[in-house]
Amino acid sequence: MQKSAQYRLIYFVLMVATFAGGYYFLPDTIRLPQDKWLTALFAGLYFIILPAAYYVCVVVKGKQKLWKIIISFSLAAVAARYTFPEDLAAYFEFISWLRYPIAAVLIILEFALVYMVVKSLWKARHLPGDPRLHAHKAYAEDDKKRMTAVLWAHEPASWFYAIPRFTRRHVSPVGKLHTKSDSVIYQCVLTGGIVMAAALSYWLLAEWSSTAAVIVCSLILWTMISAVASIRIGKHFSLYIQNDDLVINPGFYSTLFARLSAIESAEAGSWSRADCGDALILGQGDKANVRIRFSKPALLYSMMATFEDWQDEVYLICRDPQQVADSLKPAMALPAA
Repeated sequence: MQKSAQYRLIYFVLMVATFAGGYYFLPDTIRLPQDKWLTALFAGLYFIILPAAYYVCVVVKGKQKLWKIIISFSLAAVAARYTFPEDLAAYFEFISWLRYPIAAVLIILEFALVYMVVKSLWKARHLPGDPRLHAHKAYAEDDKKRMTAVLWAHEPASWFYAIPRFTRRHVSPVGKLHTKSDSVIYQCVLTGGIVMAAALSYWLLAEWSSTAAVIVCSLILWTMISAVASIRIGKHFSLYIQNDDLVINPGFYSTLFARLSAIESAEAGSWSRADCGDALILGQGDKANVRIRFSKPALLYSMMATFEDWQDEVYLICRDPQQVADSLKPAMALPAA
């Protein structure tokens, strides 16, 4: 795991621990002097320490945009509404007012998703490869537009890869990463877990609101499309070249795009994870067998384009490392763009 991902994980653990601590330790009402001090302590943790930790771990160490710090303040406001004493929680009542608009937005979103999928698939029916790559290239010079476009391109991309008929025009792979998708047990656990999560969510929410139960259940089942896409990507399309781009897909939720002309070197070998240091490793296994270095950094999208990380080199764990290295060597002769 790269250091940037480690810092994000540190923030996530700190956030969960802080909110859980607030839920268990904060009183329902402020009666005693120590209740005031305890509430003030958690208020500082929610609105000062956590945003500061987000800035350090995600923005600085994770090299993300500063505007994303609003996520930390938004989560703190939601947590305060449901964990602070009643005296103070009332000031965050606006969170509850948003309940019905959010439900309406979710319903509209479902219909919008259906419309977007049909429209996007119709436009992408003649594309030879990943719709996310086309979105990435369309807004290569504009960070915000590129990130948004790639994020939204995940929806048509999930259908594109989940349905075999849509990938019949896909370019042939130049190699294959070792991924979890190779395991039948993993495939069964992933798809079965989604069905169980959907059923459990419906059972838990049905008595409170049948509408909410149907919405949440359907949204969870919707992820089955991306799960199947992730399995098929790992098995068939984990590493390929399309026009002047190298695409590395360890799964559906993360992907790396690199210009062929930016490849400085590609070699087969054997490197332990300790040898790789903080470099990105893609594939499952103890030792990497392909190393690719770039003269211009390649861009890794993770968590469905929620995060962007620029990579100067990447190590791969492939089935046929020499074939992969040989396939990339002609690209090094291309003029830099």
